Amino acid sequence: MITALGLFVCLTAISALVVRVSRPPLDADLSGQIGFLLGENCRASDCDYRIAVTDGQGYVPLTLPVEPLAFGWSRDGSRLAYIGRSAEAAGEQASTLYVAEADGTQATAITALDFLDTLSWSPDGQQITFSYNRNGDSGIYVIGSDGSGQRRLINGLVSNSPVWSPMGEWILFQVRGFQGQQIYLVDPETSGILNLTGDSAYDYAPQWSPDGEHILFLSRDRSRTFAVGNPLTQAFIMDRRGRNIRQVTRFSGNVFVARWSPTGDLLAVYVAEARADQTFVGTLYALDLAHGLLFPLAASAGNTIGDFAWSPDGMRIAYVLSPQQDSQICVQALGDVAHCSTADAARKSDLHWLTGLLPPSGE
Repeated sequence: MITALGLFVCLTAISALVVRVSRPPLDADLSGQIGFLLGENCRASDCDYRIAVTDGQGYVPLTLPVEPLAFGWSRDGSRLAYIGRSAEAAGEQASTLYVAEADGTQATAITALDFLDTLSWSPDGQQITFSYNRNGDSGIYVIGSDGSGQRRLINGLVSNSPVWSPMGEWILFQVRGFQGQQIYLVDPETSGILNLTGDSAYDYAPQWSPDGEHILFLSRDRSRTFAVGNPLTQAFIMDRRGRNIRQVTRFSGNVFVARWSPTGDLLAVYVAEARADQTFVGTLYALDLAHGLLFPLAASAGNTIGDFAWSPDGMRIAYVLSPQQDSQICVQALGDVAHCSTADAARKSDLHWLTGLLPPSGE
């Protein structure tokens, strides 16, 4: 049984134990391909995005007909789905859902619906769930990967970020309202919904355990989180029906991102102070849930650590170092040093470790 951890030490107390990022030789092997959003020609927060795949010390962008905003490969790695920008509508930048071969070829828009923002594949690769948001109207949809059977599951709620369960019977999503932000479930067959976190002030970023029995989420609800003064964002775990909520981190900083390992026994968490008067500096940890052990993996050493993702075998973590400038993608095995590559000024985000994708051909 997963138990709450009773003792955590402050980040400053263990900073000396942090494994620092190493700079590998030029022929270092990243040991697996990683897909990511590549932000080019950036001006402030505005970039021209592409999907790229690591290739040795560099990366190769995929050739796509439109600019991608969010993406993901099917579980078997055979197909790519992405939300791509489409023509402007009444001065707004629209976006719709595309499905392509894994290397980005033969891309087809599978829905006429515009203004989409996130997506998730069903485990069997036959369906995709996505969120829609325009002018205060939002909803969660399901569609066949061939464009058939589009259905709206959620009406009347400001909903986004759907995530399909490992067995395919439920979809997690977030709801934002006047009373805060909560986590819901919806049955993709019946559209029946369940509020998992009640009227909490701020619960978000839900994620399924690999076996589908538990849900990891972040919360800064004052009634839940350990804090001195203002509430701090911490990680929690509950069962799939919203019961037995347990706080599993008690850091003196905020948990910005948490990801469940494919093996289910570890969490990767990125913890940082959120202060306007200092550089955003944080530390990436691995948390052993069964034994309550915390292992520092990497410190940003003055550079932000961006998105990160577990390898399919759960033995390595890939993360973006300095996502805003001079960014690199680093791969680190547990207990080892990091190997970093793809260094350049382009922004990198939204990491996806690949399965079954061959190196794409150059443009």
